[in-house]
Amino acid sequence: SGKQKTTINQKEYLLDAGDILIIPPGMLHLNACYSENGLRYFTAHFDIDEPVLRYVLMKNIPLIFEKHTAENTTLQVIINEWIDLYDKAPSFSLSDKILTIQILTKLIFELIRFTELDPKKNTNIQTLSIARSIAEVINHNFHHFFERKNTEKIDILIKKIYAEANVSPSYGLEAFKKIYGISPKNYLDSLKLKEAKRLLTIPDITIESISERLGYSHPAHFSRQFKNWVGVSPNSYRKTNIANFVS
Repeated sequence: SGKQKTTINQKEYLLDAGDILIIPPGMLHLNACYSENGLRYFTAHFDIDEPVLRYVLMKNIPLIFEKHTAENTTLQVIINEWIDLYDKAPSFSLSDKILTIQILTKLIFELIRFTELDPKKNTNIQTLSIARSIAEVINHNFHHFFERKNTEKIDILIKKIYAEANVSPSYGLEAFKKIYGISPKNYLDSLKLKEAKRLLTIPDITIESISERLGYSHPAHFSRQFKNWVGVSPNSYRKTNIANFVS
């Protein structure tokens, strides 16, 4: 309900009640209320690692599906399933989490169907292959990154990743950003954030231990970085989220 003004790449969009907004990864944006009486909205963040699928969603999906369009109507049914699931009280069970995955899968399927495009005809296969290779190397070496204590060492490892993928750093960076919307360093940070969130939902693991696992020399450094990523401290995130995972 209400109206929202969204600024993406310095262009403004006005959204009315019922409109659906899709923001691709890595795209800077600012959302603001545009109604005197406020607004009410549902938002979902999800991550897709498969290069072709990610590219299609980034490049071929419209930013806005306006209310009363056929595409909007289809998506509304799926999104309302999601909202009904999260409105359940008083707990959120394991089966509910599986249902979340099913709902998200349906949503992605419809978004891809709306593009009506063959990704092989609209992307450079070599670019996709290079981006996939870099991502696979980062994932494969992920636990080794935990042991690195400073940014300089991470940068050295990123250069080695380009070498393993048999591309120059400049071309590797360009190809990766074209497919993933972020740099390999940012991609590595996203993996660290996912791992940090997962570990924070396990009550028996201390924040000091999590900090050490992620390669930070001091818990304060980890806490500061986590707050930059999420907007809250690790302790606050743990208190808010742990109940859902132990219920």
